Parts: sequence; structure tokens; C-alpha cells
Amino acid sequence: MEENDFVNQIGKLTYSYVRIDLLISNIAFELKLNEQLYDFFADTRFADKLEKLINMIRIAQLDTELKNKLIDWLNKVDDCRKKRNIVIHSIILNNVEKPNELKAFNYKKLKGKIIREIHDFTIQDLNNLNEYFVDIHNEGIGIYDKIINVA
Repeated sequence: MEENDFVNQIGKLTYSYVRIDLLISNIAFELKLNEQLYDFFADTRFADKLEKLINMIRIAQLDTELKNKLIDWLNKVDDCRKKRNIVIHSIILNNVEKPNELKAFNYKKLKGKIIREIHDFTIQDLNNLNEYFVDIHNEGIGIYDKIINVA
């Protein structure tokens, strides 16, 4: 497996994910849920900002269909977050048993204990994940367009 292929895919994942993050900030601003455009973008913990935004949308004065679409989309974004974190917050090594695969060793501390998860994936899996991020972003753009056309 070529190191450049891996680095390229990580770059694409990062770029696609940041586009989603910025879109969330734009949506929050257009819905007047924050006073400054980059309030949500500047929040560092992505899970917290998603939860905060979902809670704000639930009580916002929005069309029910739009509200439901937006919350469903944000749940998909949360799925992206979880998948991204597996890749970005892991120690990634070549799989010596399968040269076309990588092994991601992810460590979390829960209730004082270290939990280790191991994930196997290929460069194609990373490419597919990036395509998923792009699809989620594009779906969000469609929702954003509806928001700005209503406002």
C-alpha cells in the first residue's frame, strides 16, 4: 500500500468533514440560533455542538417538515463524526497479514478504564467514507437552500 494514497485519503476526509462543520455554522446563523457566523464552527467539541444545535432546533419556530429534515440530517452528521473519529483518533498501521489493509487501533477512556477497538480498512474504504461525507454535505446544502429561501 502506498503511503501517498493513505495521506491523500486522510486529506480528503478532513476537507470533506470541515465543509460539513462550516455548513452547520452557516445553518445555525441563518436560523438565527447564534449571533455570529462562526459561533458553531469555533466550538471545538463537535459532539457537543451537534447536541446543542439539535436542542435549539427542537424549540425553534420552524416548519415541522424542515425541522425534521434538519434533525435527521444532523443525526447523519453525527454518524460521520463517529466514523471520522475512528480514523483520525487512531493509531493506524499497515496490516502485516493483509498488505492491502490498514489496522486502526483506537483507545478510549471510559469510567477509568482504557477501551481498545481495532478496525480494519482499505484505501477504498477511506475513499467510500469520503464519498459518504460528500453526500451528507450535499444533502445539507439542499436543506440550507430551503432555509435561506424561507428566511
